[in-house]
Amino acid sequence: MGISGRSQTYIDIDLHNNRFYFPGDIVRGEVILDLAKPTKTQHIKLALTGDVQADSNSVKLFTKTILLAEAPDNKKTYILPAKLHKFPFEIQIPTKQECDLPSSAETLKHGTIRYYLLATHNKAALFGALSLQTKRSLAILEHIDVSLPHYNKTAEVTAILSPATTIHDHKVHMKASIPKTAIVRGDILPVTIEIKHFCVMSRKSAIKVQLIRRLHYGKTKGNILEQISIKTNLLNINIKNPANFSQVCLANIFIPTKTPPTIDRCGRLISVEYFIRIIVNMNERTIQPDNPKLFVFMELPVLIGTFPRPELFIDGEDDYDEEQEALEQAEEKKRCQSKESSNLNLSQFGISSPTLTEFLKDEKSNIPHPHEETFCVDIPSEGANRNPISPTRTLTRCPDIHRSSIPIALSIAMSHRNSSVSDTSTIVDNLTTSIIRHGTQRSSRSFDSRFSESTQGSISTLQGDIKQPTKD
Repeated sequence: MGISGRSQTYIDIDLHNNRFYFPGDIVRGEVILDLAKPTKTQHIKLALTGDVQADSNSVKLFTKTILLAEAPDNKKTYILPAKLHKFPFEIQIPTKQECDLPSSAETLKHGTIRYYLLATHNKAALFGALSLQTKRSLAILEHIDVSLPHYNKTAEVTAILSPATTIHDHKVHMKASIPKTAIVRGDILPVTIEIKHFCVMSRKSAIKVQLIRRLHYGKTKGNILEQISIKTNLLNINIKNPANFSQVCLANIFIPTKTPPTIDRCGRLISVEYFIRIIVNMNERTIQPDNPKLFVFMELPVLIGTFPRPELFIDGEDDYDEEQEALEQAEEKKRCQSKESSNLNLSQFGISSPTLTEFLKDEKSNIPHPHEETFCVDIPSEGANRNPISPTRTLTRCPDIHRSSIPIALSIAMSHRNSSVSDTSTIVDNLTTSIIRHGTQRSSRSFDSRFSESTQGSISTLQGDIKQPTKD
């Protein structure tokens, strides 16, 4: 057993400075080896490696290797005693003259740029694959100085909208601007939007200002692997001044600290670029649906650099939840709800709970609550495989379960999910009334006798089931 009390041999890498490194920096630390018993050793090999992976392809940027704990007196092997060993090391990251190194990018979903240290304890008469190993990631940044003069210039983009609904030749003039074209992570980029209208207009959340990240694959940037919104600000349009009908809005876009910096051609397989996107909805709020021709899109490229650090650093680690990730979680939740809805099965009405009572008592159900009790029912046309008991897959005004396989019984049960369980007779009455009402209204596609008889039989079964609530 080693001095630390471990029953097995243990190896680790401890860095003196767990921070960002730049090309040419020296990485200092120790390889920690805790031996449970005396071990015949050749050496410890420490390798610093950088590689790029994207679209099932990979490119190795570099590999630098040093040897630690070598045998004394030029021997091939020696015995390391059973104790805790610390072997200090220094290894230099390649300089810009030696190799163009892109910034680390391990948070991308379709490509990665990784740098890591790999320590291998090479024992005597053991193959490398069987040797004890440990890996430690390094964050290496390309030196991109955002304080250079050509970055500290205002950039702007303009747009003119001529609404087709106006009688006169009126136009809406818009301009978006940023005070500089480069910024570091953890800083805030102000975006100014100016609107010159020809009349009064008011609309909430009409202006959307986004920080967009785009990941390209290949040297020509022809293949876009991902394009996501990192941050979004919403602004209101409130133009009421009859003197000039104008408005100036300001959106402060925070640059997340975990998003990779801009990566150009030095990324080999991948490149990362950013831009500010402004979307202005000039539709009148009283007119629905929105006319897509009255949306204005403007974009401003922006470079995310690595030096110097912001004057007022804002720790955005806890605030960094990329909008794409949030959207995906919402979509996943919706898929889970849809799957759960489809699997629900009650007797002949397709609800998986043993009884309707248990379903109504389940307060943790994630199934969306419908907005009305009247549901659209389509009866399959005549022909083979017609199921007279299963209505269609369309439920009126229930978007989260649209096109699911939930029949009327479940729909009405859901509409009364907040009702007391004792009032189950009302549910059955509503179920019967709803089916009859729809059968009457849709006489052109009438319910045949098989459907009516089967449904009434199912209602009787259901009612009997409800009258005998299960015990928890």
